[in-house]
Amino acid sequence: MLITLDANADRSNVLAALRHVHTTAVNLAHSPSSVAELHGQYLSWVTEARSQLRGQLSRDDIDWLTLSPHFSALLTLQTGSRSAPQVTRPRR
Repeated sequence: MLITLDANADRSNVLAALRHVHTTAVNLAHSPSSVAELHGQYLSWVTEARSQLRGQLSRDDIDWLTLSPHFSALLTLQTGSRSAPQVTRPRR
């Protein structure tokens, strides 16, 4: 994927930010956390990643890199709510 850097972005800073965002996402994906914990951790990751990439990449690229197709639905879920669907994490 080609990404569009903002006009004042420094390539080495962009690369460092992308590496950090990627490493954090990989660590989250391999986390032994519960589904409820992963939900909160994912939302926190999105917020942090978007903050780190803002001013470095175009808004469209940040959206593409950080927002899953179901992000909006995840925002509406309330952990522990009776109306929230029960999701189980596959066993390894």
